[in-house]
Amino acid sequence: MKRIILPALLALVIGLLLGKMVFGSKSNKVVKEEANTILKQIEEVNKLISVEGSFAEVYTLKETQKLFFDLIPVTKKAIIIANAKAYVAHDLQKMSYELDEAKKQVILKNIPEPEIIIEPDLKFYDLQDALLPFTEEELTKMNTRAVDILREKARTEGLIELAEQNLELNLSKILFVAEELGWEVIVIE
Repeated sequence: MKRIILPALLALVIGLLLGKMVFGSKSNKVVKEEANTILKQIEEVNKLISVEGSFAEVYTLKETQKLFFDLIPVTKKAIIIANAKAYVAHDLQKMSYELDEAKKQVILKNIPEPEIIIEPDLKFYDLQDALLPFTEEELTKMNTRAVDILREKARTEGLIELAEQNLELNLSKILFVAEELGWEVIVIE
């Protein structure tokens, strides 16, 4: 019995040592991570965001290309799940105003059209590329198309109309305060 147990224990110890040497231990694991962040631009803005919408979109692309004298069809497929915030804003830097203290008038000019700002969170799923992988250009094009669809959806869901109503509401508050102070607000579009 001792003849069997001793060699078995010796084999187990040698196996553990060899396993540790071959596969390494977690304490010997080296992870190298690097990040380079570059601030490209800082810009002062004066935007009145008056509407925010949350959207979810599933964007599917299926592209078939024929190879070898149009004999073999190759299909690439991608699914993008897009969760996004859509903001409708008026860029108040484009607006100008004049003060006429003698007549106690505030003249607002060039009230800007609302713009839709999309803040997407895109996740790729089910990238099936068969023989031909997706190129970076194709992936970028899919991102752009997904954001364009979100922007159009925000446009058709009435967000711009709601932003226009909110702008009028905010301007009416300014009108009220100005009138209380004896001033007149004139809006020139």
